[in-house]
Amino acid sequence: MGGVVYFIPLERGPHEAAQQKALLETIWGVLSRRINSLAKRKGLRDITGAYLAMEAGDGLMDGSWFADERNITFSFGDAAGLCVGEADASWHWTELVALEMWDVLSERARLHGAELGPRPRSLEAALAKNDHPIFYFGTKLAVTSAHPDPGDDHEFRVFDSVYPLAKVPAADRERVRALVRGGLCACDLCQALRAKLSLPLAPEAVRPKREPKPKAKAKPTAKAQVTHATTHTDLASAKYLTALDAKHILAHPEDAVVLDLGGRWFAGKSISPKLRSALPSMPIRALGLYHHRIRELWPEVYELSDLEILYLYDTNIPRGLPPEVGRLEKLRAIDLGYNSRSARWDPALFRIPTLEVVLGLGGDEPPPDLLARPARPLRVLDMGSWRRPGSKAARELRLEAAIYPDGFLTSDDMARMPLRFLWTSKATLPEGHPLETLGFDGDELPRWVAGLPALRHLHLSVKRLPDWLPELSGLETLVVHTYRADADALRPLERMRALRRLGLFAFDTIALPLDLSCLERLELLAIYGPLRWADMPRGIPGLPALRRFFSRILTSGEDAKVERAVPSAIVDGNMVRHWNPFDLYGALSAPGSAERLLAKFRNEHWLDDF
Repeated sequence: MGGVVYFIPLERGPHEAAQQKALLETIWGVLSRRINSLAKRKGLRDITGAYLAMEAGDGLMDGSWFADERNITFSFGDAAGLCVGEADASWHWTELVALEMWDVLSERARLHGAELGPRPRSLEAALAKNDHPIFYFGTKLAVTSAHPDPGDDHEFRVFDSVYPLAKVPAADRERVRALVRGGLCACDLCQALRAKLSLPLAPEAVRPKREPKPKAKAKPTAKAQVTHATTHTDLASAKYLTALDAKHILAHPEDAVVLDLGGRWFAGKSISPKLRSALPSMPIRALGLYHHRIRELWPEVYELSDLEILYLYDTNIPRGLPPEVGRLEKLRAIDLGYNSRSARWDPALFRIPTLEVVLGLGGDEPPPDLLARPARPLRVLDMGSWRRPGSKAARELRLEAAIYPDGFLTSDDMARMPLRFLWTSKATLPEGHPLETLGFDGDELPRWVAGLPALRHLHLSVKRLPDWLPELSGLETLVVHTYRADADALRPLERMRALRRLGLFAFDTIALPLDLSCLERLELLAIYGPLRWADMPRGIPGLPALRRFFSRILTSGEDAKVERAVPSAIVDGNMVRHWNPFDLYGALSAPGSAERLLAKFRNEHWLDDF
């Protein structure tokens, strides 16, 4: 995990923590409003509305942004190499508006007992040279590095993808080369501030004017014609539609059975009123709103009478769900994870008789109505925040999948359940239990796991792999999360010949000197860790069954080496950063199942490769 840090120096800072926090929030309020006011084009707003907004929210909450007696500190993380461009751009914009608004910041700081130091440099100097110049690559914002003689292999970033300068259209390449050579930035903020100071603007791409398209004759709306009873598509065969398919969805609302409206498709913007108001006309049975910061569930969702699966992970709903949620009478599965701890979920949700999959509830104990099931029993339950022993009703559950039951259920309770999936750090199961998928977090995998004859898929967050791991001859899938691992800690991997899927996530690890050439059945491989191809495990190019190799974004030129060595390679950090035990279980579940669609809503990049 790297990144960059911007400091605003203080001659005098407040002593009290409350004053320091107030100072930080006040200063960032000024800076963020000014950045947003100068962010004119969508390419820049894609970053300010998503990456920068999340960095600010996390920084203010977790203390990585802070004010003390000497500095006000803003950090911009690169998400383990996935957001380097966004981090550099955000640092640049913060510096620009801080230099421009220095006098205003000084006045606001005095209200909190602080005095800013001298301005680090002039705004004119910052506009004249940027070590990481920015330009538009089509409609997207690209970030590169200044270089006195950039060739066609000089690299630039668009989000977490890296391209050579040769990818810039020939008609625009010399303009971009000149920007790189001079360290001249062409972002919206630089251009607006240059205009304000009457400075020459950076050259921008010349685009031919488009002739307006002739208006098409209005078609009769399909809204009145759609009835939910006419299309009851099986979820396994339903089209997986996203916000990018909005035009098709509005023209053919009957196709919207599985709909993904996750925040990633909107780049910080809100859903269009036209699409949102049309939702009740659609036969939606599965709806994903992952990371869509909606603050409250849209009223239109409560009108979806066919809705069976609802994904609300990280939707920033501070007050929870109201009694209207009880109108979703066919709801089978819901994920409420990573929302506010103050959120309250109305009991009407847990009285829905069809509800069988509940994830991310939070709280210190389960809602009473959850365990007093009037009809269909619970199949999948997330108990990660409950630490008090469960009631008799809890001990009598017949779960198929249990997430972190430690402290709520005993090992004897779970031994009586028909579990297919378990995610735990403390529980044990008796020898012979028919568990198929296990997620385990701890220092080292316990020996009782060797007594699970049906175990096929294993997800580990451990310090080292046990020497007996290759004895699990039926194991098909292994995902390993480890930190600063050495080769000896992972050496058992070299003898796991039956594996078909391997995810190796070695965080903060420079090299993986392993030999994987004996994994002759391996079809899917994902590696996160080394930044150079030479530091990857040996034997990957010769694996005879390998059909997909996922790798993180590597350093300059290394991604090309990977792609040359392994034709099936996909070098994209998004492919590998979301694998957790439940996602793995969902990916390997039946098409159209609630478990698979919940995983799909969070991981559309890689899940179908399983």
